[in-house]
Amino acid sequence: LPGSSLQGLRSETDIPPPLVVLFSPGFLVSSEAYDSYVRFLAASGVPAAVYDVPQSATDPVDDVTCTEILGTVMGWCQGQPQLQAFLQDRATLSTASPAAPTDSSPEAADIRFMLCGHSRGGKVSALQAALGAQSRRQIAGLALIDPADASFEGRGGPRNPSAAQLLGELTAQERLPILIIGSGRNSDCIPRSSNYESFYKEAKRDATLIVLTEAGHFVFLDKQTLLQQSACNLGKADPARVRAASALSLLSFANLVASDGLFEVSGCDAVGFKLSWMFGSAGLKYEMQTK
Repeated sequence: LPGSSLQGLRSETDIPPPLVVLFSPGFLVSSEAYDSYVRFLAASGVPAAVYDVPQSATDPVDDVTCTEILGTVMGWCQGQPQLQAFLQDRATLSTASPAAPTDSSPEAADIRFMLCGHSRGGKVSALQAALGAQSRRQIAGLALIDPADASFEGRGGPRNPSAAQLLGELTAQERLPILIIGSGRNSDCIPRSSNYESFYKEAKRDATLIVLTEAGHFVFLDKQTLLQQSACNLGKADPARVRAASALSLLSFANLVASDGLFEVSGCDAVGFKLSWMFGSAGLKYEMQTK
């Protein structure tokens, strides 16, 4: 798959979760900007993929097409026999998934995903969960990193629907664990009405919001371009600590969502405190909400 990275095909003694983390990039952000997350997850034994969206500032791709591209990447992962076999073995061994399907189950071939995305990629991940009826049962959870439901340009219409609104409709009917990591200093890049708060507000349940109060929108990237640095304030939070804590929270969240029924048993407050601890231990200022 051109522009993608798929890693993590190895066994671990602690048996990481039997799922794949798919990382969707922000608008005009290269997949290489998220390389540290993929490498960290891979080193932890979790298969992870990140991909590029072919577009330019003068020829942007609409949100529905981006969602279709993500669906294509999911299908590509589904068609990898080595990946299927690896996850099948892990599901059998994993104590975190006692109800994992066996070879005799009709769902044995289905790969489960945790969809993760930054900025517009967060919106695309949410849209895939809301609009991808055929793939919905494969999505174990959503991790949205400073998601943007719209830009200041305000492109709308049927090809650019509100992911926050659709996420609200979905979570009113189904349970879907959601982690949202927001940047407290992103108002120069994302309209307040379309930032992380809109996703958390619309989500009906099983949602954790962690706001890094001193972080800017692009601080999550491994490296920013000059345009990104000039367009958006990076904030005062230490970039290396933000990335490290975010990567740890993604790994922890992947382990949590891999176990069906965990949110009903543990409660979202317990999950929120477990995830927010990563940021507090890194010395980052944050605020946390759960529901």
